[in-house]
Amino acid sequence: MESLFHPGQTTTMLGLLKFPDDLQKSTGLNLLWFKDTHTTAHIQNNTGFGVRQQYIIRKPDPNGTFSFRVPLKHIFEFCDDYEKVVYCFKHQLTLVRKGDNDAIFRNNAADAGKAVLSRLSWCMPHMLPNDQEKIALYKRFESKSSLPVGYRMVQCDSISVPQTRNFTWRLSVKSVLEKPRWITVAFQTDKSGNQEHNPSIFDHCNLTNMFVTLNSRRYPEIDYDYTVFTQQKFSRVYVDAAAFRTKFCNVEKLISSLNITPSDYKELSPMFVFGVTKRS
Repeated sequence: MESLFHPGQTTTMLGLLKFPDDLQKSTGLNLLWFKDTHTTAHIQNNTGFGVRQQYIIRKPDPNGTFSFRVPLKHIFEFCDDYEKVVYCFKHQLTLVRKGDNDAIFRNNAADAGKAVLSRLSWCMPHMLPNDQEKIALYKRFESKSSLPVGYRMVQCDSISVPQTRNFTWRLSVKSVLEKPRWITVAFQTDKSGNQEHNPSIFDHCNLTNMFVTLNSRRYPEIDYDYTVFTQQKFSRVYVDAAAFRTKFCNVEKLISSLNITPSDYKELSPMFVFGVTKRS
């Protein structure tokens, strides 16, 4: 139904673009969602074990233990878009675990950490319709009518950027039935497999221009001129990232906007968002 590679970086990027700012102050902590505000790790209670900031906020007892509950819609868009009852189908969820180095962010003076999962449960709601709804469902089953199950699938790819000033990356969707609607690009330097570097933080890499070519049409049609992160010139790419929440989630700008400040966007979360929904 849906496969997601690099779920850590993917859910971090989508969460930063979709979630409101106050989520981390309420229910976000229950799914260990807390935005990073700096690039250095803390040592808690002089134990030598570096933990991420969200663990410091929750103050686990005993030290180093935690529990959390992550809704599948935070990982798979199918679970976020499709809300109808599924009947007589087998549900299977496959999780492939990576090493501990991408799950832990520690201070360079601390010993290497290890994450141990002692219990993992999948909670699936079971719906029992009343007699009236049951008759309507049976009639639909007997007629063998088709039901739309459209949803916005997430696809995540990665590439090692060549040591050159300009490069081209050719992307492809997984199926001919899928059409790209949003493309988000972010860079990371020496973040993979290194506990001393935070894999939830991205780098702007002094990018000056980027564009997407789809069906011989460029997005954006006008270059990102004068984009110089070292000189605080990135207002246009920041506005494009801020517009994602409004357009993707249908949220009014006056009600809620991007939860990343311009300074945090530059230092912690520079993401480049291309809306390709308007095309021939």
